[in-house]
Amino acid sequence: MIWFTADTHFDHPNVIRYCNRPFSSVQEMNRVLITNWNEVVKPQDTIHHLGDFSLSGSRRAQELVTKLNGYKILIRGNHDKGEAYYLRAGFKEFHTSVPSKPCEYDEFLLSHYPYWETYSHDDRKHKFADRMLRQRGNRWLLCGHVHEKWKSKGYSINVGVDQWNFTPVSLEQICTYREGLKDA
Repeated sequence: MIWFTADTHFDHPNVIRYCNRPFSSVQEMNRVLITNWNEVVKPQDTIHHLGDFSLSGSRRAQELVTKLNGYKILIRGNHDKGEAYYLRAGFKEFHTSVPSKPCEYDEFLLSHYPYWETYSHDDRKHKFADRMLRQRGNRWLLCGHVHEKWKSKGYSINVGVDQWNFTPVSLEQICTYREGLKDA
């Protein structure tokens, strides 16, 4: 199976307050995120983490990655360090963005950032997001970055944990959700 998630922010106590997460401590948040991940993602599955994995040091990041099931691919978020850091931690692949063809008829783009025409977080512009916008055509984008703000806008679907009960979301769930958006 193929899974997606984003914005886990392991070991980041302030994200609990910033995003109104229902946890009393970072330890509880980490435990729930790991449990929820491993309940759905099996060791043979592939999971795309669309950025902002953790705010841990390298040894702790490696501990976290080894506790999580699946073939793990990281799409770099604004809080993530570089490629060598996460490959050493145990991710199998590291990208800044990935075009993906997980559905039978449509292609998704994978990015930490949403399409900026549908979301304006602040006055900063990310060159990467702008380039994706120009290249996108009518492709759907799976993203993170916006946490609890929205689940979908335009052609962007937020796969962040704050929108999916702190659990990775399967390709099948995304395709079903997208079909519901087309019908709306």
